[in-house]
Amino acid sequence: MCIDVNCNIGKGFEGNAGFVPYVSSVNICCINHAKNERMICDAVTASIQCNAVPGALIMCETGGKRQICRFEGEYIYQMVYEQLSIVQSYLASYGAAIHHAKLSGHLYRVSAQNSYVALCIAKAIKDFDNQISVYGIAESWLTMQARKLHLNVCNEVYTDIFSCEKSRMAKDKNAFVKQLKDWGKRCNTFCSLQNPDVKIDSIAIDRYY
Repeated sequence: MCIDVNCNIGKGFEGNAGFVPYVSSVNICCINHAKNERMICDAVTASIQCNAVPGALIMCETGGKRQICRFEGEYIYQMVYEQLSIVQSYLASYGAAIHHAKLSGHLYRVSAQNSYVALCIAKAIKDFDNQISVYGIAESWLTMQARKLHLNVCNEVYTDIFSCEKSRMAKDKNAFVKQLKDWGKRCNTFCSLQNPDVKIDSIAIDRYY
């Protein structure tokens, strides 16, 4: 069984594309800090040159938390769809396509905890391209809603963020081990192959050490 190693690139940290050779997939950011076109191009180029599977990193626009907290479905849908479109437009120049979508920050947390927000996001992804995989915490609202819409789901754990009870997250150097134990308790298995709904697909590197 192969496990994906994943990281974000293009979030405003100069030189973070240097991590790409050491991971198998990347999430390309296109808004806020990454509105710099050169930064997006560098991120896309690095992923293609290093054969890292490219995905879109979907995050709140500056000042957009209020609409998400109010559960404004149309705003959330359009935000996700537009960011997918931007990343795809850059990948298209290389003849590539978005493989997966991953959320970031506030949107990541809310989508894991709120079924309506998760559904709006999953619908936007499906309408854009129903072949795109959705990265998220196992048994979160996001992954459950994505499965209901027959989207591919990739269950992830973090190297330094511990998540429990639908994505309440905290920094923790032992996060990876704790998440394995947490899944084991909830599912009476320790990543057992007998339970296909709970398995590790991806290890996420959240911080740039």
